Amino acid sequence: DDRTLASGSADGTVRTWDLGTGAEKLCIEGGTGGVLALAWAGEARLVFSREGEQVIHVADAGTGKDVRLLEGHSNAILSLAVMPDGLRVLSGGRDGRICLWDLATGKCETWPEPTEAIRAVSLSADGATLAWAGGDVGVSRIVQNGPGAGACSGYGISVSALAFLPGGALLAMGGTGREVLVYSFDHDAPAGGNRQLVLDGQGSSTSCLAASPDGRFLSCVEAGGTTRLWEVWTGAEACRFDGRGAATCVSIGPD
Repeated sequence: DDRTLASGSADGTVRTWDLGTGAEKLCIEGGTGGVLALAWAGEARLVFSREGEQVIHVADAGTGKDVRLLEGHSNAILSLAVMPDGLRVLSGGRDGRICLWDLATGKCETWPEPTEAIRAVSLSADGATLAWAGGDVGVSRIVQNGPGAGACSGYGISVSALAFLPGGALLAMGGTGREVLVYSFDHDAPAGGNRQLVLDGQGSSTSCLAASPDGRFLSCVEAGGTTRLWEVWTGAEACRFDGRGAATCVSIGPD
């Protein structure tokens, strides 16, 4: 298996790992704040943000060098989600804005809905459904863009991590508590979705979730920095990375 996992850490480094061997492939250093959000984009690009910065780094995944900086938020960027075409990325910030960026031009469009800090954002594989979590601590909020749009709650956790699984309307969510919940948001589902799976982690909370491009695996960063990789439908732990420096976010590469 030649798949690559990328992780961001509290020490500000971004690392890539060989999922077959667990070996480190690349380390991107720099910055004084921890990595807040991270995602793989098209053309072998990594996009990430750090605490204390108001920019999104677009880096070459082979060399680690920045190829573009995206500027437009007025506070730290807390969440990132790459669009299905791999050429655009959504960002959610502490300034309460969701922005849609063109990675080739650096131009930005602002999503009109949110006005509160965006802790997590994710987009369905068909690009039709946007889910985001924001608000004060203890408030869970997920909004669907389109028919049935509205605030959803009642999950029993304060949501801080979201990830749509490719190829369907399944949304994984994590936050306070050790469990990662997977809900279906297809057209027959109620506003809050239908629970499909519960993945039992070991940490006290989840700060980041990422699905593999084929939807087979789901990665999770737990409190304390441990990164787990689950096989979704069996719930089996495929591998674990402790890394150097507490991990804060993770993304599975397209290879």
